[in-house]
Parts: sequence; C-alpha cells; structure tokens
Amino acid sequence: MKNVYLHLAENPVKAKQVLNQLPTSVKRLLDYFKDVMTQHKDDLGQTNVLKHKINLVHLFPIMVKSKSFDPAMQKKMKQEIQNLLRRSII
Repeated sequence: MKNVYLHLAENPVKAKQVLNQLPTSVKRLLDYFKDVMTQHKDDLGQTNVLKHKINLVHLFPIMVKSKSFDPAMQKKMKQEIQNLLRRSII
C-alpha cells in the first residue's frame, strides 16, 4: 500500500503509525479499492453514481452550545470549509 494519506492528521509521523497498526485485512481492502479511494486531499469531488438522503430523527433542530476553538484552529477550519465550498463538495 503506497500512497495512503490521513488528510486531517496534524503530524504525518502519527499518520504512518496509524497505518502501520491497521490489520492486514484492512490494508488489503484499502489496496483493492485504491481506484475509488482518494490519494490526496485534492482528489475529493462529486459523483453522479448514486443519490442519498439523510433521515433525521427529529423534525426540529436540536440546539446545543457551540464548541469554542483556538484562533489558529478556527482559521484552519475556515480555510478547509472555503476550499470544500470552492470545489462544490459541500
């Protein structure tokens, strides 16, 4: 299994450690489906192969207090959201 990336991993060394700990069956599965797995975070896109819907448990919005993040993380999250919007993924 050559190019497997954990896109949200902060530290590539930790990502490698996680991959090394995967069971052989999972590694084989990822390798078998490598043609439909993203190899880089910019590989993500849209599909017209299937449609899905999300069935909600409640018909009304659930209100919860928002979680606070430090300014550096907020900036990173905003950049990622803008990137996903630009690419029409969300």
